Amino acid sequence: MGRKLFINIKRIFDRIASFVFAILFASTILISSAAAAGETENTLIPISQTTVCPFNDTKDLWCEESVNICYQAGILAGVTDTLFLPYSGLTNAQIIVIAARLLDKLSGGSGILESPSNAEHWYASAYQYLQDAASNAGITLSWSLANEPDKICYRRTFVKVLATVLTLSKTELPKLNSVSVLLDSYDPAIISFYQAGILNGSDPYGCFQGLEDLNRGQAAAILARIIDPSLRLTFELPSVDLCRDIFQLDPDMVLYSLGDTDYTVLQAAPYICGIWGLDDYKAINVEEFFHYLSLSLSREQIAPRVLAQQCGIELSAEEQQEIYDSAQLKNGYMGLPTKYWAGVDSTDKIMEHLRDYYSERFGTNQYGQTPELSLDLGELGQYYGTQLTAKFDPSSIDLLGIKNRLEEMPYCPFIFL
Repeated sequence: MGRKLFINIKRIFDRIASFVFAILFASTILISSAAAAGETENTLIPISQTTVCPFNDTKDLWCEESVNICYQAGILAGVTDTLFLPYSGLTNAQIIVIAARLLDKLSGGSGILESPSNAEHWYASAYQYLQDAASNAGITLSWSLANEPDKICYRRTFVKVLATVLTLSKTELPKLNSVSVLLDSYDPAIISFYQAGILNGSDPYGCFQGLEDLNRGQAAAILARIIDPSLRLTFELPSVDLCRDIFQLDPDMVLYSLGDTDYTVLQAAPYICGIWGLDDYKAINVEEFFHYLSLSLSREQIAPRVLAQQCGIELSAEEQQEIYDSAQLKNGYMGLPTKYWAGVDSTDKIMEHLRDYYSERFGTNQYGQTPELSLDLGELGQYYGTQLTAKFDPSSIDLLGIKNRLEEMPYCPFIFL
């Protein structure tokens, strides 16, 4: 009996050993096959290292490695067999095809899309693929590139499209950087790409410049960092406080008062930035500039609130909470804090109610405008502008210094305030 037991145990061990060997042998074959195919490991989609990148206009450029990776991954092609043209733009139609290829590859496909019929646009099957994927996932596409297929794609739009592709393919990018807002953007899709090290901005402050045209080199860099995690960036962006750093003023410094209400540097920030657009500083009449400042404050901030009170318009508690939540997301945007954005957003909501109120009462003109509202706001703004009491010494504000510091910014988002 002991001998039979020994033989049975030996047979079991022999079978286990054979099974383990088979697994190891199969694994070796798979690894050898991947190596033979020249594919890289640790990338989100396969990259064929045996594919030679044929472009002679990207050699030694900042985007050379990125272009090579995108070409070897089958995501980007050249304009000709030998030219990539890294500084030329990518159209919305081309972005549609790139996005569809990337989505298919991230989802385990080959990236080869169906050919459109003769009656369809060349990008039609790619767009349909994206629409079907979004529909199956219960997602509504927030962009519609097919409306202007030949237009050069904006940087912002490209990132939004890629963010959608990552969502549809259930691809999560790990967070590498602590970025919650940019000087020129608080868009969640853009912020997530900074956090993942896909983007780091186009100047020392990390500004994205989302409304600039996208060029082929930039697209390659963004795509390559998605494909190959080893290329992702880690960094820290400097913070900028518009009032303290650019104006060199305390944001709580009182400029004007009206009754018991004070109006501060923070509230007047967009109007102070108006100094940037004055070409000839020597011709500036300081007294006139501060008169413009008080009138702007009155027209844009005081008049809407006074008129809303006269019309019996108040913001609901729900609206106030939504405004505060939105303002928190913007904290630091344009170098301004939550407090500023809460004030701006509440004024915008008040104006929305005023437009509805006046539209119901007076109707609108052929352009959808309510002239009566503009007239009433103008009269109130003019009146209260003369009622403001200055609480500062004009000589304490260095307008020339503010203008110079605004102009020294590599990209000045503050001019859009």
